[in-house]
Amino acid sequence: MEKTPLLVLVGPTASGKTAVALELADLIPLEIISADSMQIYRGMDIGTAKPGRAEREKVSHHLLDLRAPWQSFSVVEYQRLVTEIIPQVLARGCLPTLVGGTGLYIQAVVDEYRFAPQKPDPRVRAKWQNVFQEVGKEGLHRILEMYDPQAARQIHPHNVRRVIRALEVAPGSGNKIAQKGAGRYDLLMVGLELDRAYLYQRIDDRVDAMLANGWLGEVKRLRQLGVFAPAKPAMTAAQALGYRELNWYLQGWLTWPEAVRLIKRNTRRFAKRQLTWFRRDPRIKWLRVGENTSNRQLALEIAAMIANKWKIKYNGVSREEENG
Repeated sequence: MEKTPLLVLVGPTASGKTAVALELADLIPLEIISADSMQIYRGMDIGTAKPGRAEREKVSHHLLDLRAPWQSFSVVEYQRLVTEIIPQVLARGCLPTLVGGTGLYIQAVVDEYRFAPQKPDPRVRAKWQNVFQEVGKEGLHRILEMYDPQAARQIHPHNVRRVIRALEVAPGSGNKIAQKGAGRYDLLMVGLELDRAYLYQRIDDRVDAMLANGWLGEVKRLRQLGVFAPAKPAMTAAQALGYRELNWYLQGWLTWPEAVRLIKRNTRRFAKRQLTWFRRDPRIKWLRVGENTSNRQLALEIAAMIANKWKIKYNGVSREEENG
């Protein structure tokens, strides 16, 4: 059976994935499926760099604003929704394009993970408890970051019980909670790669821009909704990168310079973890992004890859016709 074409555009935070995808939409008819675990939450717009109204009017976006910040959402739900959306996008004559930086979500789709409920195994729990004795709280939490970045963002390193429970069920951690399927997609996976110094500068600049654009006000509104209430510390928004630091500032636990410094530092660390995850996948074709690289240049490179792989015309000209 012929496999379904699927374009996947990945990269660390602040690498410009959304901007490149929007440029690509000028060349190829496509629809964007978000692969960002935080953009599915309503009211978390500025701090997640969620596409705005103008961007959504230009190109159809899927899987944004699905849940309130206090509602749960799982990788299993994400996988199911994407599987339903892709045929609909194809039926409209568009290329389904998965765009984002949440590695587990992307891998669950492209490798068609089969998730099976599993009762806690005392032997597995004992294994992770022994690991904890060897590496300590911080070391155990870093291991969870490798296997399940989303869970690691939501669980404090000092909450060892929850960290161990997350490791018991983390895909890929050797517990066989998830197995790869045969794969139903004909994949083209593209990654955006930046020199570390340039990436970190982009992160710092984006944090500054988000703060200037009203990020603190967004956190204040979430606080009014009770998202950061002490009785509900596990809420997604309460643990999301940047949101928690701004909440600490509003609590009086941090000064403004301390909060900004922590957001930038933690975002850089998060980007490093994202790159570690994606670099394990040999299917990803990396495009270098420099200070003088335009989004249009990157979009043209990806459009050429698409034309070569699927013979899809871009900007009215096929790759073969363009080459004469």
